[in-house]
Amino acid sequence: MYAARLCSTELGVRSHCAEGEGDSPTAELAQQRNGFVVSNDSDYFIFNSNCRGYIPLHSITYGEANEPRLEKVSLNEVPRIQFLVYRHQDIAKHFNLPPPLLPIFAALLGNDLVDYAEEIQLPKNARKRYFPGRVEPVEITRIGRALSQCSSLPADTLPQIQDIVFAVLPSLLSKPSKDPSIITKLAASAYAYRLISITTPSPAFPLNPRSSDTPAQATSRALYHSTYKSSHLSSFLHHILKHRTVVLQGPLEMPEYKSPVIYLGRPLRQMIYSILSFVVGIDDSPTQSIIEYCRSGEQLHPTSIPILPLSPTYISLQYLPPPSPSLLTTPPSFRYSLFLHLLRLPPDLQPTPIFPIIASLTHLILHCPSNRQWTTHSLLCATLTASLLLHSPTSLSSLPRPKEPPRKLHLHLTSELLTSLVWINTLGGSLLLSQKWKGINWRVYDGKGFHSLLGIKKEEEIWKIVKEMKREVGEEVKAVMDYLGQVRASVGID
Repeated sequence: MYAARLCSTELGVRSHCAEGEGDSPTAELAQQRNGFVVSNDSDYFIFNSNCRGYIPLHSITYGEANEPRLEKVSLNEVPRIQFLVYRHQDIAKHFNLPPPLLPIFAALLGNDLVDYAEEIQLPKNARKRYFPGRVEPVEITRIGRALSQCSSLPADTLPQIQDIVFAVLPSLLSKPSKDPSIITKLAASAYAYRLISITTPSPAFPLNPRSSDTPAQATSRALYHSTYKSSHLSSFLHHILKHRTVVLQGPLEMPEYKSPVIYLGRPLRQMIYSILSFVVGIDDSPTQSIIEYCRSGEQLHPTSIPILPLSPTYISLQYLPPPSPSLLTTPPSFRYSLFLHLLRLPPDLQPTPIFPIIASLTHLILHCPSNRQWTTHSLLCATLTASLLLHSPTSLSSLPRPKEPPRKLHLHLTSELLTSLVWINTLGGSLLLSQKWKGINWRVYDGKGFHSLLGIKKEEEIWKIVKEMKREVGEEVKAVMDYLGQVRASVGID
């Protein structure tokens, strides 16, 4: 989300953060701004939105050769983009249906919410479903023809949709349904396609006001809400408040080792759980825990993570500020110092552009398994890559390219570094430190540059490259490496 917000801000694109599923707000925004919906979600064939149409993401091609990826197009080419546009009005017209009946049409065919295809389709055609969701063209035509008999009926409210389903279903079923709730479920599925105003608060959204909140919790919840609406708050936070469950989508990792989202991400997430519980409260549960699902191969394994009290687990009572409406209303300088304290960083460390790499590499040194610690070689490669990105990004292209693909271990180092960067950023977001981010640049990783340097086996060769770069790069890299050497020494690493 951070990367998407960063890119949209630089391009001057306004963004909207939905309080629930993004389908309806996207369709409505496209309608309000006379734009297109660009997605890979086929639901946009159905939404009754008067926008310019739906563009499947995979249909977009670039350049004269219609390349599927923009980076394959030469900068010297005349800009050219091509894509397919589908208009729900044209789809409805093809089946002789008014657009408001398309959601009922989709429900009868089968969608993500309900699938009665085995009952609605004729037996001889139902047997031809070689994969879920496939509907024989003859069945699509038959269902569309039956539904067109109700074209004059309104389909704006749930009762009206139920009436239409009740009227058309008997002509489609070859025998009575086994499910007595089939009409209710089909109607609810169709009603889910309605456009809901983006200004309508979602009752299930956990950052909306709650009558049970204390004044401090109400203040904190309102601050989180406004920050989320401005695209500066990770959706992970409100997901935790709503579900107390998370499925961890870790990056590329080595299956023979424990996942970095566990040994590197979990200590940071536990701090986030403590902060959320302290400032807004996480809904009471018998275990006062968060369930984390982590993938191993094709299996998801749940782990109950206790929600620890912020004090005294991470900070002493004396460290907390004098009574205030909320921890989130304390001065940003205090929250930043608390952030440094939680990450075990020096209290005088300033929020400079290189801060994210310092924080992440420190976290790696403190939490990586002792038998697989980052070497000074790996630390130097990550630091130099970050410094070049900040001060001399064009120099990255001059680095010697490795002759072989990245080694398996090097890919795992990338996974560890990105895991640390992501969760440190999210931890800072839980303390609403977006204002303190002004001096920090989170774009400190470049895959090609990092793996090019990792491919240089001798550390002294990398230091030679450092000396060839701008003076500010050399000074910064040396200062960071000196500091990381102190961190390594503090935990007994030679």
